Amino acid sequence: ALIGGRRIGNMCPFTPHSPLPLIMSMSTSSDDSTTMNMQTKRIDALHKQLSLLGVDAKDLASAATRSITTTEGFDPKYGKPAIKAYRTYVSPRPSKSETVKKEDVNVAAARCARQIDFLAKRHRSHEAEWVRHTDTVAGPGVGGSDSQ
Repeated sequence: ALIGGRRIGNMCPFTPHSPLPLIMSMSTSSDDSTTMNMQTKRIDALHKQLSLLGVDAKDLASAATRSITTTEGFDPKYGKPAIKAYRTYVSPRPSKSETVKKEDVNVAAARCARQIDFLAKRHRSHEAEWVRHTDTVAGPGVGGSDSQ
């Protein structure tokens, strides 16, 4: 049945989408080994750049995988924007495959690593600001060890 332009009832069954794998094919060509090789180079270059900035690349990769495979959500250490930037770099959209093939992997990895580092620091800063703001609103002696 149509109500307000939408199908209602069993005419439009809900079919949930499965989560996308972290490593997806960047092209629809039959040369999957080249695609996987390029993706491996991108991951290795990004992890190297992240480690130069002091970011634990393995922990970030694990957080990115957990964000799409579990119900835990996004790791509070990094935040959604940093994890999304990591996943986007690792698995770019197929429509961006030509651009990805043309760019220098090391330059792109350095750019993405700086962006991830900035986004993670920004997330932690916002979290700390929220805690400070919440503490100052509550005031001294309210529920803390200062109250007697």
